[in-house]
Amino acid sequence: SFSKTQPGQSPEERPHAIVQEELTLLERNLKALGELAPEANIDRDAIVAEMNRLRDEIPTAQTDERPGLMDQYERLGNLLLQQGASLGGAGVDLASPYFAHMRLVQDGRERDVFLGKATRLDHGLRIVDWRHAPVSALFYRYAEGDEFVEELGGREVEGRVLVRRVVGIADGLLNRVQGPQGLFVRDEQGWAERSAGVPRLTGGQGVAARGVSGNRKQLKGTTYRVEKHLPEISALIDTEQFDVIAAADAELVVVRGVAGSGKTTVALHRLAFLNYRDRARFRADRMLVIVWGDALRRFISRLLPALGVHSTPVRTYGYWARGIRKRLFPFLPNKSGDGTPAIVTRLKLHPAMLRILEDYVAAQPAAPTARQVVEDWMQVVSDETLLSAGFARWAPGAFSEAQLQQAIRWTSQQVGQLSDYLDPEDTEPLTDEEGKAIAPDHSFLDAEDDPLLLRLYQLRVGPLPSKSRRHRPLRYQHIVVDEVQDLSPLEVRVLMDCLDDQNSMTLSGDTQQYVLQ
Repeated sequence: SFSKTQPGQSPEERPHAIVQEELTLLERNLKALGELAPEANIDRDAIVAEMNRLRDEIPTAQTDERPGLMDQYERLGNLLLQQGASLGGAGVDLASPYFAHMRLVQDGRERDVFLGKATRLDHGLRIVDWRHAPVSALFYRYAEGDEFVEELGGREVEGRVLVRRVVGIADGLLNRVQGPQGLFVRDEQGWAERSAGVPRLTGGQGVAARGVSGNRKQLKGTTYRVEKHLPEISALIDTEQFDVIAAADAELVVVRGVAGSGKTTVALHRLAFLNYRDRARFRADRMLVIVWGDALRRFISRLLPALGVHSTPVRTYGYWARGIRKRLFPFLPNKSGDGTPAIVTRLKLHPAMLRILEDYVAAQPAAPTARQVVEDWMQVVSDETLLSAGFARWAPGAFSEAQLQQAIRWTSQQVGQLSDYLDPEDTEPLTDEEGKAIAPDHSFLDAEDDPLLLRLYQLRVGPLPSKSRRHRPLRYQHIVVDEVQDLSPLEVRVLMDCLDDQNSMTLSGDTQQYVLQ
């Protein structure tokens, strides 16, 4: 009964009516989840064997026998589908079976629908996977009390959302209920109303307190924390975010928003949604998430498995690019310097460098080899005439003559050091005042040189190769780039050319200043 008082509580302290109702519904659902559907007891192997027998028999059967055999085959197939739905329901986690509850009324009939990460529809259960069931769109697009008209399952339906609540369930216990009536949380003393501070999808993940600096050099201290009893992040998606996540177009999606708007969560949910809808087309191990900070990398690596994605690599751009550069150019020094002047970083990653590299390779035919790519890099970054003409054409006024000369002094020194490193026989060994040999530092490559070398490789040689023995092209089925404004167009261009023919990509961040060609 909803009016019963929980142990240890006086009638005045008993939970709010919506909490009482959710407690009763959870008890009923957990009981039903513990029961095995009848169709789950069937002998699957025997059915498959019988279907194989029928499949072989149908082509040779008499004409008048074929319809009956085909009916048998279809009935057995439907039975397998039912079993699959039921056994798939075994994937419903009893500790946390769902995160949201709707009550809908259609044609005078009411029904309760619960949103989770797996589907179970037997024994009166209506737990549906939010990523798959069309009815889940009603939760994200309508508020409690709203009337709806939607096309679900190929037909138009209309009705009203009577109840819309976010619930928190852990270890099989209800610990929070959020609805228009308020936010109710269970603690050691019992249930308490906390109307203030209702969680929203903010801070990029909706469950994280973020403090990310936009400075590329100051992200090591960034931390993320998950607060106790916060709702399942899938429940915090709003209407516009859900429409982006569930968009049928699998190509380029740009998620723009200010800090705290939930754009990171939308991007990650879109990756999970694509993987769930078509696992063959969007294999988890053939997708990639690129972030800037290592703290965010660790956080997302823990978050993706909660979305059902278990083997998608999450990398910082620097780690990803450096790994490929070391593999393609093993003859270059492994280390990169960290004292690059800001003017040099700005020059190397300027959007105009995309055009300058393309023009140079097009005008200088040469052998498609890694060694030639290094020669190209040495020429481009140290040729004042080439760079002056290139920036004058593609970005006039971006650098003054003094700035350009300052940057080229640095890059020319790099090129000289690299030449000595690659051809030590032509170089006198370095010695100290006592004539003892000095080991070279070998850290004269900048981190910004990695994307330059990779882009030149793409232009001069072709697609970046994978680690496979046959060196097949490195092709991702989907890439998510978070905080894309922290990457240069040159860096993003390298990633885009690692996509397969579908060009499926999600860019999350402030893209107002981006012009990708």
